[in-house]
Amino acid sequence: MIPAMLPAYVTESGGWKVWCPYCGCLHGHGAEPGYRIPPCGYGSSPYHQLPKGYFLLPTGEPLPAEANRLHRRGVDTQLRRMRSGKVKPYSPPPVPDWGKPITDRSIAEGLMIEWSYQSGESLEEREWTQSNFKRAWECFADYNDQLEKIRAMNIDPDVFSDYLQDILLQ
Repeated sequence: MIPAMLPAYVTESGGWKVWCPYCGCLHGHGAEPGYRIPPCGYGSSPYHQLPKGYFLLPTGEPLPAEANRLHRRGVDTQLRRMRSGKVKPYSPPPVPDWGKPITDRSIAEGLMIEWSYQSGESLEEREWTQSNFKRAWECFADYNDQLEKIRAMNIDPDVFSDYLQDILLQ
């Protein structure tokens, strides 16, 4: 699913980090669920295509122990590629199980509900959080449906960039 619903893990500083399945590195964000633009260094990353970004889903769990080691490996790989001066096709590293996008709506919605209760949101705030999540999920699903139709017609999706981005941001 592009954009993805990525599981966000709590860092020692209280922020959240997600695993980027494309560049093989961690991306840090503030500790709030929702839509984000990735700081990914690869312009050809699917997260820089339409609509740009991903949705953070709070796991409430600490960053897995292996995450920083895998992140350093990803950064080293990127640096070697840049220093080589050669443009090579990039194959993303395997995604660890804990970093895989969440594609099951009930699991994703459960994480959002749990987060809203644990963060002490009022009833109104919890209702807003749930409606915002449902709207985002539906927008992402609508985006994917629209993109498939555009591709089936052999039309360049970039032609519809404003329209498709508006679907997500309405």
